[in-house]
Amino acid sequence: MNKKLAIIIFSLVTFSCNKSIRDQDNSISMVEDYAYSELIFNDAVNTIERVLLTENGFYKLNSNPEIPSCAILSSDTTVSPKKLVINYGTSDCADANGYTKKGKISCLQYGKFQQPGSQLLINFENYTFNGALFNGSLTIKNNGKNGKGHYVHNVSFTNGSIKSENKTIYFSASKTYTYTKGDITKTYTDDEWSVTGKVNGTGFNGAPFNVDIDSVLILNPTCNYPLSGKATLDAGGNLTDRLIDFGTGNCDKILTVTVNGKSKEVSLK
Repeated sequence: MNKKLAIIIFSLVTFSCNKSIRDQDNSISMVEDYAYSELIFNDAVNTIERVLLTENGFYKLNSNPEIPSCAILSSDTTVSPKKLVINYGTSDCADANGYTKKGKISCLQYGKFQQPGSQLLINFENYTFNGALFNGSLTIKNNGKNGKGHYVHNVSFTNGSIKSENKTIYFSASKTYTYTKGDITKTYTDDEWSVTGKVNGTGFNGAPFNVDIDSVLILNPTCNYPLSGKATLDAGGNLTDRLIDFGTGNCDKILTVTVNGKSKEVSLK
């Protein structure tokens, strides 16, 4: 009897564990958390680039159109590196896309933005995006032009975190941004980047996401979502990879996730 009881208990435990693994293997929460981190990350990169590439730049900040009127731009160009601060204040400050922000984004600039070897070091001080506290250190380095004559930037992000409602996403990123359009003009509206690289982190529920950007993602500084491209998310353990498709060129919040051969459209935040 004891032997039979042990077999029954073992079978029940095994069934329960397998069911738990299957449930996890259908989850796309880590994809949503990864995409959420990309949204806030892209917004920070886009905001800095738009400010630096306007005619105002570091030197004429009073009427810069790239930040909302509730924010204040300040700079010190008498020192090296030059310093730029975007201060959104302590109350919700809505930008042109409807995102509310508080706190500060500070940027140290070593050399001119479009000069090979130049670097931007970007940090965040009590910075919130739609109520989520965002931290990390962002570095953008200009590596000069590739064989096709387009500028290439190395973009790294360390110690990244997004805290919302007592839950936290942790992540880091190492990417290569290559201009495919617009890097010979003084405006950002015609810019376009291709992106390769990796993003690693853990989601709000502690689930890991290790993302490889497979086929090139296409980004534009006027849109915080990838316009097109694909990525693979390794969910860890014995779980199946999540295949992410960002679409074919539209600036929208829709991506498609495929898990175990089944696809689902996801609307991002």
